[in-house]
Amino acid sequence: MTTTELAKAVLAAHGIEDAPGDDVQGIALAVQHSLKSHEGKTVERVGEVSPAKWRLVAS
Repeated sequence: MTTTELAKAVLAAHGIEDAPGDDVQGIALAVQHSLKSHEGKTVERVGEVSPAKWRLVAS
């Protein structure tokens, strides 16, 4: 999933379906920073495509 897809999923989980684009992008940026800080530990980047796609690391 991309960070924007993850942000939209977080909002949907909280019952927010029609958030303004700026709010979605703000959440996506926070998600991206979190993913980068956990890269190689609990998540990994899938390929070299842009926008980046992420998946959980198998334990």
